[in-house]
Amino acid sequence: MKPRISIQVEDFNMLNEAINSNCNTIRFGSEFCMWKIPNFNVLQKAYNLTMNVQKSFKYISPRLSDNALKKVKEHINFLNSM
Repeated sequence: MKPRISIQVEDFNMLNEAINSNCNTIRFGSEFCMWKIPNFNVLQKAYNLTMNVQKSFKYISPRLSDNALKKVKEHINFLNSM
């Protein structure tokens, strides 16, 4: 049985390393800084690239202000539609 390995990346620049690794799951997003929330296009690209290599995609979000919550709602709506 193949071990389950998860890698967390905070931005698109680190995503290629995770995609090319032996991990099963990519956790995408910043866990601690709401200023690092990706824009919608970056989230879409990260999700699509992860799905293309048949890895599991997990969206990570930090604690949010009301304004940042609006942005994350758009992300969650997209991911729920997939």
